[in-house]
Amino acid sequence: MPSLSNASPLVLCLFLLGACGGVSQPPDPVPVATIESESAALESARRAITALSGQLAGAQAARRPTTEIERQLAERRAEAARQAAQLDQHLVDFLNRHRPLPGQEVPPDVRRVLDVKVREDLAVAAEYITEGGDYPHALQIYRDLLLLVPDDARVLAAQAAAEAHRTLSPERFATLRKGMTRAQVRGALGQPHLKNIQTFEEQGVVAWFYPTSEGGTAGVYFQPENGGEPVVYRWDFAVTVGGP
Repeated sequence: MPSLSNASPLVLCLFLLGACGGVSQPPDPVPVATIESESAALESARRAITALSGQLAGAQAARRPTTEIERQLAERRAEAARQAAQLDQHLVDFLNRHRPLPGQEVPPDVRRVLDVKVREDLAVAAEYITEGGDYPHALQIYRDLLLLVPDDARVLAAQAAAEAHRTLSPERFATLRKGMTRAQVRGALGQPHLKNIQTFEEQGVVAWFYPTSEGGTAGVYFQPENGGEPVVYRWDFAVTVGGP
């Protein structure tokens, strides 16, 4: 799951309502150029993490040593988390200090910072979906953002996509094939919520469960093939969760 914090509630509390009671004067914010520079560095770090994650998946599939890649990936993730926390605080500080009055035109510098805020929160929401299948948390981030930027096309598009993919349709489920890897299933159906992944050790089975558009639960079942990587051996669009 993503470890990056999302400060929208604090920003909304001060930015939209003026004060929550007992809140001290926010510190002087860093310059806009610093915020934009931090955002660019964080985006670069995330791209490096994505590349390393791809290398790790390839090494695992080829049964090559993964220790060094895993070490690099852990270091990159830790550094990205530090960068994200710093950027998050700087965004909060700036938006708390420079909140425009209702009906007032938003100054260019504030628009630039809001743009960074949107990009950052969209990235965090995407991590919740792709890494943990956590659509409710992602959708809450989109709703909070739309209070800040009601007509932002990027947020509206991301929200619509999340709503469309949070449950599994029969058409998407029909794309499954026997022998698909977990990565292939993830690409076709999305990452299941972590709480919906079950391991049945005695049978050597891993099951992924998804909520369906019809109100039920779909199951995808993996078993190692010839002692190798687990692959799909059966699937069912309507299951009773509890056993393979």
